[in-house]
Amino acid sequence: MADLHPSEAKKALAQKYNVCIRTAERYLYVANAFLEEKNELSLKRKTAYYIARKQRLIRSMDPAEKKTAAGVRVINGVLDSMAKMDGVLINKIDITTDGEKLTQTIIKTADGTVVTI
Repeated sequence: MADLHPSEAKKALAQKYNVCIRTAERYLYVANAFLEEKNELSLKRKTAYYIARKQRLIRSMDPAEKKTAAGVRVINGVLDSMAKMDGVLINKIDITTDGEKLTQTIIKTADGTVVTI
């Protein structure tokens, strides 16, 4: 039935179960509503699982590591991904270029390595 046109599916269902077309339409509507609800619940469960997993990641971090710059970046990244899962978009604001296009960033690390982005 999945590869049939909707009108053909209604006719096939009506013939198979010896019901009128209108009853077949109602059966299809109820079945589709059930499947949509089941998919929505499945998505909610998956979202809840991943959010709990991300929260567990933050809680399991070493307290000393949480206070470092790298730890803060990791926590912010996890929180940003959790916000995306909740449907919240976070706009990042560029405060270093006053709105001008950033063409090249040069970073010099403590050991003297120069990284160009």
